[in-house]
Amino acid sequence: MGDLIRDKSYAFALRIVRLSDYLNKERREFVLSRKILDSGTNIGLFIEEGRQGENRPDFIQKYSIANKEAFKTNFLLRLLRDSEQITPEPGGIFGSRLRGTAETSDNVPKDSTKTRISYHFSLISYHLFRSLAET
Repeated sequence: MGDLIRDKSYAFALRIVRLSDYLNKERREFVLSRKILDSGTNIGLFIEEGRQGENRPDFIQKYSIANKEAFKTNFLLRLLRDSEQITPEPGGIFGSRLRGTAETSDNVPKDSTKTRISYHFSLISYHLFRSLAET
């Protein structure tokens, strides 16, 4: 499961780099393009850092931060879409849609460390897929 999230977050980061480049060159938008570049690539960065964590709490903390970055990225993508800086086009930077997003609960489970880790995996995956599907 960890490799899937690592691979998806890396692919997502590549798409964010292309989006940021497009916003800079084509739309002459520099502020939001920098913010989306930071938050969108930080998801994968914190996942990589979590995999190299010294202990389990460090691992959980890094994945929690990656989850927060996914929320920020989702917000920025919606903002760019609604301000018409980007539009969903077939074949565009974010034109392809992903199916099968995970359902998540609003409450983080407190019963076990393994459950919390699984929950964070689900949230990160959900927000990566949702961000791609909504734009």
